[in-house]
Amino acid sequence: MLPLDTLFPDSVEQADLYSVFGKRVADERLARKISQQKLANLVGLSRASIANIEAGRQRVLLHQAIELVQALKMQTISDILPLNVALAGDLKGKAKAVKISGSTVSRNEAATIAQIVENS
Repeated sequence: MLPLDTLFPDSVEQADLYSVFGKRVADERLARKISQQKLANLVGLSRASIANIEAGRQRVLLHQAIELVQALKMQTISDILPLNVALAGDLKGKAKAVKISGSTVSRNEAATIAQIVENS
């Protein structure tokens, strides 16, 4: 498992992760003129949960993050997650590893990450 400090850009402290995520959810929701209640209904959460997510007080599971991205009609999950994922090499499968803010993961892990991001 990678240490958390290697997963986040320098500008995002671990304690601020959920605040940054929640602000992105709130910004996208407001830009689309969707109420907290409507977003809650779309993703199967309560309105209070959406309010807590937006305030950075509630942790979000991966499937919930994906559901939020879909409900908000965003392009990719990387638009909402405060993670910096970049391939080390080209995108045609020649990369032997993936760099996640300075840490290296295996080619299989890289493929899994790329697939999750691509399919979101």
